[in-house]
Amino acid sequence: MTNNKKLELIERIEVELKDNFSPTNTESLIQLTRLYFQDSLTEDMVNEPIENLYGTILCLWDFVQNRKPNTPKIRVYNPNYEEHSWQSTHTVIEILTDDMPFLVSSFNMALVRLGLTIHLTSHPMLHVGRHENGDLETLQPYSNEGNNEALIRFEIDRLSDLSKFDEIKAELVKTLVDVKQTVKDWPAMQNNLLNIIKESEQVKHLSKNEEHKENLDFLRWVANNHFTFIGFRAYDLIKEGEEAHLKLVDGSGLGTFRDKDATSIKRDIILNDRLAKLALDNSNAIILTKSTAVSSVHRPVHLDYLGIKRFDKAGNVIGEWRFFGLYSSAAYVARLQDIPLLRKKLDHIVARCEVDPNSHKGKNLKHILNSYPRDEMLQAPVDELLNTIQSILAIQERRQLRVFLRKDIYGRFINALVYVPRDRYNTELRIKMQEILIDSCNGTSSEFNVQFSQLVLARVNFTIQTSSKNGLDHVEVEDIQRKMQDAMNSWDDKLLNALHTSMGEEKSNALYNKFAPYLPAAYREDFSPNTAVLDIERLNNLAANGEITTHLYHQVGQEKGNYFFKVYGSGTSLVLSDVLPILECMGLRVLEARPYELDSHSDSNTWVVEFAISVDLSVNLDQKAQREAFQDAFNQVFNRRVENDRFNALVLDASLTWRQVTMLRAVTKYLTQLQVPFSLSYMQQTLEKNANIARLLVQLFEQRFDPTLSTKREDKVAKILTKIEEELDLVANLDEDRILKHYLSVIQAMLRTNFYQADDNGQIKDYVSFKLDPNQIPAVPLPRPKFEIFVYAPWVEGVHMRGGKVARGGLRWSDRMEDFRTEVLGLVKAQMVKNAVIVPAGAKGGSSPNN
Repeated sequence: MTNNKKLELIERIEVELKDNFSPTNTESLIQLTRLYFQDSLTEDMVNEPIENLYGTILCLWDFVQNRKPNTPKIRVYNPNYEEHSWQSTHTVIEILTDDMPFLVSSFNMALVRLGLTIHLTSHPMLHVGRHENGDLETLQPYSNEGNNEALIRFEIDRLSDLSKFDEIKAELVKTLVDVKQTVKDWPAMQNNLLNIIKESEQVKHLSKNEEHKENLDFLRWVANNHFTFIGFRAYDLIKEGEEAHLKLVDGSGLGTFRDKDATSIKRDIILNDRLAKLALDNSNAIILTKSTAVSSVHRPVHLDYLGIKRFDKAGNVIGEWRFFGLYSSAAYVARLQDIPLLRKKLDHIVARCEVDPNSHKGKNLKHILNSYPRDEMLQAPVDELLNTIQSILAIQERRQLRVFLRKDIYGRFINALVYVPRDRYNTELRIKMQEILIDSCNGTSSEFNVQFSQLVLARVNFTIQTSSKNGLDHVEVEDIQRKMQDAMNSWDDKLLNALHTSMGEEKSNALYNKFAPYLPAAYREDFSPNTAVLDIERLNNLAANGEITTHLYHQVGQEKGNYFFKVYGSGTSLVLSDVLPILECMGLRVLEARPYELDSHSDSNTWVVEFAISVDLSVNLDQKAQREAFQDAFNQVFNRRVENDRFNALVLDASLTWRQVTMLRAVTKYLTQLQVPFSLSYMQQTLEKNANIARLLVQLFEQRFDPTLSTKREDKVAKILTKIEEELDLVANLDEDRILKHYLSVIQAMLRTNFYQADDNGQIKDYVSFKLDPNQIPAVPLPRPKFEIFVYAPWVEGVHMRGGKVARGGLRWSDRMEDFRTEVLGLVKAQMVKNAVIVPAGAKGGSSPNN
């Protein structure tokens, strides 16, 4: 069906051509149409409007009308209806030149070098007849005889900058020159190799050397269509005193290495001691490595370098022939046993590995050898190759990343074989590994090749050109492998490793399975695996649904006064609007809040919220006691055991605990009931402003009633009172002075308290009560009862007053939340009148809800 659709489109174009052109041109136009579209994909043709397909043929017809002999023709344009009768979103490149090998692949490389994206490539081969002036006379399909031309057409990303067109043309012309030189000089380079083989056969000091015979067999194998010759040069080796250098033989260059102007070619190469030693070594005739030159023909890779030493009659090295090119596709599919040099290395490796060829290990070895990079196998010394292959054989069943490095004979390249678990390999990882190698090896460029198989490991072969003269001397393979392992490991892998390191395998596996699958993507993006270990431990320690825990920390590099505060909880997710007021009432600025919910679709969902907070620079939350007091206070407020109000700012401002703040809050509530002429918020602000006095008031209370501070109690109380008086003298505001003295009088009037009593479970009670002597409190209005008990809790406040040591009376509930004491006091007075004729004095108690 698809082929029929393609034929239908071609027929429609042919009909249009017959209607619009003379019979003289129609035949050639139809031939061009069929040749152009014969290799086109049907879907490409279907997706184009018919007028664009028709317009393409017209433009090509116009393009091939004239070409001067032996002169390439290149056109770059943006199709438009006005000039070309069709339009495209792409820029079109058309090339017409004499047919020769490597054209399409080389032009592709040139466009890629310019950073252009190719969307379409077409290259019909034409057999043309032309007049002497280049005008087209006939156009037929490709023929083995006669004048054949290559018509090549590219569509690339659209370019609006017309100056780019000239740049494209120049690059294509330069590439075409290289292709022409390569093709023209190919026979000469091949003949050179055959003559060199004959000359090398006559080297006497190597004539009985088996290795030399194998080298010659390899050269014959290369000459037998297993090498694409790109360039050739000959050098004379000259030794002058302690120095040696290679001098280019004038006129010897062939292919893309032809002799050009003196400025573009290094005609005299000075050799350092190591390279001179290699060059003068007469024990081996050939050198196999990579060239620093990148091929501009056929494939965009570093050229293979085949060096053959030239000897005098005495067996001294006097020069070198250098062939540059690419091993042909036949060389990469040939059996190892059929390739000289490789067959000897193969026999040596198999013998040294000592494995049964029919065993599992033997089959793995066979697979490794058959799939090993041919270039690397040719270039590597056999002992180094053996060590690498034995190591590869040992890791075949392991899902672990391994790196094997080798430097080439001249130290200009480092070859890296990287084995990666197949399911972990992707382009992103390959780029990271490439960057690690370039950075570690002082690399200037790199090439790579990837191989997949049915085994658990994929192999990536990197060739790194290095600027370092010391080769691998400065490279730590273990360091490169560790960096690559880190790049390969996913966030989950790193988390599991961190858990194993922190708490052992069994427990860490259980915690990983419990929490890791439910950590949201935002959490993984924001936190490292090592941080996640700590968070998971805290989440795991949450005992009951609805419980929370917190963690406050200052990160290295964070500005002074800025902290991170994490809240961990289970059950219903945290509502930020419930938490932000808590932090703000504690005197903090919330800069950012980031919630993360671990939704495991069960009743025990957990969550983490991290707040970025800022505190006053006078507050040092780096102190453990201060940090723990803050976290404890937050937890109590969150669990509604403490009211959420500005009194909680005293935790930081006065370095108090939430329990100490509760005492001051209770005294404030009592003063409010006494109808002192100050609002509750004003009294709170006074305490916050005079944090030192607030702290001393707490110390006075603790010294009087804390059962653990029983030694020299009166002396210490006296000292604290002295300090308070000194601090009060420094208070400039009269109202603040009065307020603080009210606090002092209430604390001094306290007779007993339940503040330090525990409940039946040994926990601190949720309410606070004080027994007071009202006569010691100037703010208590008349008449003053003999004794008074004030009770405070976040949900209720209450008072009980007695007219004497022995008194009786009832309790009642009051709706007068702000002045229930006034109501109760009136009832006490009535009770005292009622009880005047009996021994017990009057008493009355009342309470009101604390909203």
